[in-house]
Amino acid sequence: MSKQTPLQTVHDVDEAFNRGDLEAVLDCYEDQALMVIEPGKVVQGKVELRKTFQELLKLGFKATQLKTETLTAGDIALFISRWRLDGQTAEGKEFSKEFTATTVFRKQLDGQWKAIIDNSFGPDILNTEI
Repeated sequence: MSKQTPLQTVHDVDEAFNRGDLEAVLDCYEDQALMVIEPGKVVQGKVELRKTFQELLKLGFKATQLKTETLTAGDIALFISRWRLDGQTAEGKEFSKEFTATTVFRKQLDGQWKAIIDNSFGPDILNTEI
């Protein structure tokens, strides 16, 4: 996996996710990365990310990027995408849903880009009760 651009990191994490490779997925995140796992609920750090991705990978979902844009300023990048998640729920029902995501990446000292904030729900996180 190269991770030489934010978009390449997204491709790497999607490929790893789709083949069920937990360690390769986690390698695309900084150690203290934060991830929105549903509107109103976040996890932070590799321990929590590991637990979250273990559960997701058990279900065998597949992620597909539909449209992407990256805005970069120095060693920080904002990645915006429309993406789709396909698979079956734990109850065996077919599932397919499109999302708009926003992810913040930081360029590492070795030149690779890793996620520091992963919001797969984009503006939908605003639809929670305060």
